[in-house]
Amino acid sequence: MSGLSWYPGRVSRLRGPRVPHIGWDLVKAVKPCELLNDDGYFYFMHSYAVINPGNEVPYSGITHYGGDNILSVLCDEGALTFGVQFHPEKSSRNGLGVLRRFIELTRK
Repeated sequence: MSGLSWYPGRVSRLRGPRVPHIGWDLVKAVKPCELLNDDGYFYFMHSYAVINPGNEVPYSGITHYGGDNILSVLCDEGALTFGVQFHPEKSSRNGLGVLRRFIELTRK
């Protein structure tokens, strides 16, 4: 699937040990983003994702699942576009931090 076509890449069904991917998993911060401070565990519940995003996609966080890297945090600060694959509202302290930083970004 092509998604909204705002960014290059394709949305694909996960290939992992279990689909849907439900539960806590590590998000690795790979590029700077005001939304994500550091690596941390977040709660996922999904069957589709951008798998192995190329460098042209402004991703800031990835999650390794089923042998693939999944785009878990998109951060395009120039376009004021942010997105997460996980559920921040179900992700305890780390999720609250993401939501707090998102609110702070909207106040700038």
